[in-house]
Amino acid sequence: MNLSKKARIGLAVYVVWTFAHLVLLVDAMSDDSEFFDSWGGDNGSPCGPVWFLICVVGPLVVWAVYVLIGKRAFIIAAAWVFAILIVSAGGIWIAEENYRDDRRQADLQRKADLLRKADLQRTANRLFGQPLEDGVAQSGTEGQSQISDDEYISELTSRIAVSPSKENILGVEPEMVWVPGGTFQMGSPSSENGRGSNETLHTVTLGGFSIGKYAVTNAQYSRFKPGHSSWNYLGVSLKGDNQPVVNVSWNDATAFCEWLSLKTGYNYSLPTEAQWEYACRAGTTTPFYFGATISSSQANYDGTYTYGNGVKGIYRRRRTATGSFAPNAFGLYDMHGNVWEWCSDWYDEGFYGCSPPKNPVNTSVAEDRVLRGGSWNINPHYCRSASRVHLTSDFTDDDLGFRVSRTQ
Repeated sequence: MNLSKKARIGLAVYVVWTFAHLVLLVDAMSDDSEFFDSWGGDNGSPCGPVWFLICVVGPLVVWAVYVLIGKRAFIIAAAWVFAILIVSAGGIWIAEENYRDDRRQADLQRKADLLRKADLQRTANRLFGQPLEDGVAQSGTEGQSQISDDEYISELTSRIAVSPSKENILGVEPEMVWVPGGTFQMGSPSSENGRGSNETLHTVTLGGFSIGKYAVTNAQYSRFKPGHSSWNYLGVSLKGDNQPVVNVSWNDATAFCEWLSLKTGYNYSLPTEAQWEYACRAGTTTPFYFGATISSSQANYDGTYTYGNGVKGIYRRRRTATGSFAPNAFGLYDMHGNVWEWCSDWYDEGFYGCSPPKNPVNTSVAEDRVLRGGSWNINPHYCRSASRVHLTSDFTDDDLGFRVSRTQ
């Protein structure tokens, strides 16, 4: 077939165009290519190859139509290829956004893994007087070979299990209350005074579980971390044995649960957010388990503020001993006020809108962890059963404590 001068020029331009895109695609397939990463190649995205095919096959079709059929068909074919390019660019942009989200989630998960390893190392330090080095088991000679993270955790667990420091800790072990499973309305109605936008009302069903009758105390926590300071406030010591422990981060609370599990053989953890609210409500649907309002004779909070039709009361300016106020119908104390209590969940403002209806727990890695219950120095609307706040897992303060839950 004899080609016109224009057709030959077009073919030459096409060959150069194809070669340039082939070079880009080869570069994209290399492991260290930034171009490849930017197209999502390292998570299996086909964006690079698809774009290559569109850019190569599209112009070829247009050129062939122009040479073989004519200008009118050429215009139609060119418009068709241009439309495909626009649609493909939109699809690739969406894929890029998803890729960046995946990378962010992976980065957050790596941070969570590092925090967990740090918690285990601190536990080893408390039990053995020195931590297991990162990736090296200190059970033998110097320069022992490197081990994986899973092997490291297994080594630490077995060391704790046979440690001479494993003694019967009954007497300071948390007193637990069995909470029967059931279905309840989690969150708050739109009419509830002081509600937050993150309290969407939804139905949740839970299996039975045990939860601490009280928040963990200084006496209990000191067996895990001797010398821990719960600070003084206005010259008054807050280190009494029956005071709820404070100045503990989510990481500290989780490490305590792991230590207690290994010591007792039970599976202790922080309660999930759903477990906490279900246990707090104890069958009620009002803002507080004792009704529509709250008074400083029922809980420890900043009594200079009121809630609903409540009246002003006492602001004690410090924590009270555990069990200082009447319990709820499940027999649980201090679920409103005194100290904020860490939950196991990662915090997500919109989690209520997509959470599973049965035994929900947010395991998607995020920036913060959930706290519930309010505290001694807070406005009473934060002490409601549905109130949710969040902080980073390494944050500590003189109003942050926790209680434990158990599944067996």
